[in-house]
Amino acid sequence: INSLDFFNNQIENIENNSFNGMIHLNTLKLNKNKLTSISFQTKDLVNLIELDLSYNQIKELRSESFNYLLKRK
Repeated sequence: INSLDFFNNQIENIENNSFNGMIHLNTLKLNKNKLTSISFQTKDLVNLIELDLSYNQIKELRSESFNYLLKRK
């Protein structure tokens, strides 16, 4: 899978390991949902180019969720 689009699905929560093993994923669209916290792991998302979290109700971003993305070069 290269792309996942969950636009406008009323998603409220994403489990921590939801994207484990998705090393080929380059686009993840979670926009226009009901997410309030981002805490899922991104360590396997080594090819992720686009992450869209817009139009949610995010109040908490856990830094450990993005550590792997920020360390990439």
